[in-house]
Amino acid sequence: MRAETVYATGFQGIRTGQVCAVVGLTAFSEDWRGVWPLLTSWGGEAIYFHASPEGAARLRSALGSPSIVVLDLQLDIADWDMFPGLETVLGAHLAGLSGLGADMFYRADVSASAVVDIWQPGCSDYDRFPDLPRA
Repeated sequence: MRAETVYATGFQGIRTGQVCAVVGLTAFSEDWRGVWPLLTSWGGEAIYFHASPEGAARLRSALGSPSIVVLDLQLDIADWDMFPGLETVLGAHLAGLSGLGADMFYRADVSASAVVDIWQPGCSDYDRFPDLPRA
């Protein structure tokens, strides 16, 4: 499996040194189709999307549960980008608009102390989103 990762095959591109995250819960409640592939593919793009058909089948059948890792990131110590921008997200929140959410690209190490929680099927925080995968 290691030989098939984007890092082993040289296709990592801009992914090296970056954590991809979502801001807000909209991705799980309203835009769940966007996170579905990530919650059903152990290892995400780095492993699954470049695995051989046999390797992909092994990953689907043998590894893990869908998991949402809740982070408390320090924005003042890292290089990061957010789409839409922070001003737009905060403005929408202050205006009481629904659909609040963004994609974030965080370019710094994430320490274990930044992990606030891990939600998996069976956990009330995960299960409040009925459209997310269960296995």
